Amino acid sequence: MSLQEIKTDYLTQWLNQLIESGIINREHLIYQNIDAFLTEQLSQPNPVTNWEQWPTLYSYCESLSALATRKGYMFYLGSKRFGLKKHRDIVAQKVSYCNPGPSLCTLDSRKLTPIYNSSPHLNNLMLLLTLLNTLDGVPCFKAPGLKKFFTIVHYDGMPLNIGTFPRQENGETFFDGIIPTIKLRKMRELYQEGNNAVHKFITENCTWVSEVNECDICDASGKVHLNVFTRFGSMGGDAESVERGLTESLKCIEASSNFLLSGNGKNCKFASLGEVCNRCKTLDVEKEPCMSAKCIHVSSDQASSQRRAHMNLNEKSLSDMNNPDYRSYGFGLLHFCKNCISSLRHYRLTDMSGTFFVAQLSSVGHLIPQKHRK
Repeated sequence: MSLQEIKTDYLTQWLNQLIESGIINREHLIYQNIDAFLTEQLSQPNPVTNWEQWPTLYSYCESLSALATRKGYMFYLGSKRFGLKKHRDIVAQKVSYCNPGPSLCTLDSRKLTPIYNSSPHLNNLMLLLTLLNTLDGVPCFKAPGLKKFFTIVHYDGMPLNIGTFPRQENGETFFDGIIPTIKLRKMRELYQEGNNAVHKFITENCTWVSEVNECDICDASGKVHLNVFTRFGSMGGDAESVERGLTESLKCIEASSNFLLSGNGKNCKFASLGEVCNRCKTLDVEKEPCMSAKCIHVSSDQASSQRRAHMNLNEKSLSDMNNPDYRSYGFGLLHFCKNCISSLRHYRLTDMSGTFFVAQLSSVGHLIPQKHRK
């Protein structure tokens, strides 16, 4: 096709008009798709390596690989070459080419490593503070050398199938899924005595990991959401265990940026809202400002242990916002709506003086003869 034919092609004209009018900007998926397609074709036989220069396309491919499965994503890409040693000097055939996009290996390299231990995610906390510091309109408290972003923490649990599985860490193999874990040498000794010996030892000395509890944090404006704490444990628990877990989590979540950079968030302490933490008092806060997340509200669902724990913590909490222990505890609006929906779906309703079951009323209604239902 000649240059004159390209200029007179209707698709070229319309595409040029849409770009000039701003309907299709540089962040649009269509724009980045065409840009990546041309870059990949013009780069042959060398493959494209920096796919992150098209963030919209990259995010779309990440979502597509998760929703369409790995085989579906490869069908979307077509028969392409991603710099394999045997095919570096071979140009990909146009007839087998479909859409531009990174390889599955490139996408896999961006995935976070699985979480196996109960711990705070200090990298996510530091990322949160860095992001909030670059955004405008985020509710925060400012003072010379000090910046505290007001945040909300929500935690919820998810059940896990109980069982043991081997895992390697730092060159050592042990069996996870129980607290405490069992080393490979001990497990071999137990299996020599039979399965009953293994079950007896786990029952007497360990606790099955049957639930994972996640803490998510968002700023008061709702612009950024991140997972900041993961805790594995057994299902249920009383109000005291919920209180202990929350206290441990919040100590790390509210740690300052300088404590997080040192790899330790548990020892960070604030005397008041307007003062820097104990570590930052020894530093030059003009060069290294004290940034932290101030949790003003904690929400959860309405499990009995969580409800009691929140009631106890609200009684202990102080009403003065200048106090570092100021915080309110409640439940999320989503769980409130779920409770209302569940009530309409034949769950139990209560007015705090008595309870009744909607399904019972339906059953009684069907038992009444038709002529008496009116």
